Amino acid sequence: MANGSFLSQIAGPHPSKPISEKVARTIEDKLRLPEGYLDRGTEPAAGVLDERMLVDATREVYNHATILGLDAEKVAHAVSLVYLQARATGKVDSEFVQKLLQLAR
Repeated sequence: MANGSFLSQIAGPHPSKPISEKVARTIEDKLRLPEGYLDRGTEPAAGVLDERMLVDATREVYNHATILGLDAEKVAHAVSLVYLQARATGKVDSEFVQKLLQLAR
C-alpha cells in the first residue's frame, strides 16, 4: 500500500475504484482487523478502528511527509499518533500534523 495514487483511488475524497476482496483482506491484515471486518456495515463496533478517520489521518500525514522527505517508518509512527489524536478530538488537526512532522525531521 505504498502507492499514494492507489490509496487515493480506493479511499480518497472521490474514490474511483472499488476495494477488491484481495485488497480488503490485505488492509484487514495490515491493520490487524478481524477477517471480514471491512465487509460489515458502516457502523463501527465499539473499540474498533474508525476507518474514515484512519484514512483521513493517513492522507494528511502522507501529504506533508512527502514534502519533507520522511522515511516510511517515521510516516507510520506519525500516522499512528495523528490517528490517536484524531480519535481523542474527533477530527484530524492539520496544524498538529505539521508540528509533529517538523519534529520528525
